Amino acid sequence: MNSTAHQMGPPPAQRDEPVIPWYRLPILWLGALIFGASVTGCALLILLGSRHADEPLPEAGITLLKMPLGSPAPSRDSPRDAP
Repeated sequence: MNSTAHQMGPPPAQRDEPVIPWYRLPILWLGALIFGASVTGCALLILLGSRHADEPLPEAGITLLKMPLGSPAPSRDSPRDAP
């Protein structure tokens, strides 16, 4: 009975490995930095998108759920018409 306890090793409190607090692990700080940069980037894109609205597209005829079903007519200033 005593030999099985010896084979399992000492209890966790008596091990020689130091216990590292969570704030000393660099991978956690890297994860927090990446998460913070992602949230900041999303907020910045939303802010820029709300300040700079797109110009409305010309009417192409029939639409389905506000999506034109055809292509708009080419304008006179189109680069395809130039020789």
